[in-house]
Amino acid sequence: MNDNILGVQPFGLTITPNSKADFTVEDLVKKLKSGDPPIWTRKAFFAKEGEDYMEIHMFGLNPGEKKIVGDRIVEVL
Repeated sequence: MNDNILGVQPFGLTITPNSKADFTVEDLVKKLKSGDPPIWTRKAFFAKEGEDYMEIHMFGLNPGEKKIVGDRIVEVL
């Protein structure tokens, strides 16, 4: 389901830690940034107060980089 009502890039990955997760989005951002290779991201720009999620959109990646990003996310989680 495409629930993107803001008209921003609708295709990508959204990561939302649930209540059982032992990390926050800020933790994930720091781990991705400090790893090898470093993956620079941030908490979702349009996140409202109390919302804890991040989005990664593939349009900004070069060929082959989506696998690198995916592998790092799996490693960190």
